[in-house]
Amino acid sequence: MKKVYIMRGISGAGKSTYIKNNLSNLPDSIICSADNFFMKDGKYEFDISLQKESHKFCLQEFITAIQSGKENVICDNTNVVVWQLSPYVCIAEAFGYEVEIIEIHITAELAAQRTLHGRTEKDLKGTLFAMNQKLPRAWKVKKIQATI
Repeated sequence: MKKVYIMRGISGAGKSTYIKNNLSNLPDSIICSADNFFMKDGKYEFDISLQKESHKFCLQEFITAIQSGKENVICDNTNVVVWQLSPYVCIAEAFGYEVEIIEIHITAELAAQRTLHGRTEKDLKGTLFAMNQKLPRAWKVKKIQATI
């Protein structure tokens, strides 16, 4: 069965590392990420002023992967609140994909030390609070505690 994996966690939680260690060898797969938008000549150059464009880019990349029938599609974004996840879930389900949301839980203190996006511990505490929003019960969620 075709499957979509949607990562969920604050910046610095270890979502990309989880993918690298657990999902990168899936057959016929693609990783869709807003971070891909910031890759320039093999270097990551994050610019917060372009964040909206990066998320449009990611959703377009995701739609293209789904329409092309990729076997495994991975969405590597924070996806903290329901409205951020919903387009991915709805599109995947409309095309007959099984959806699994993988939540990575971490403290704001540790995430602030690891993030590549210049987020402060205070910012990340606010994001953690937003992440406490309940997801629809029908969504399959796998919860993972981040490690150092």
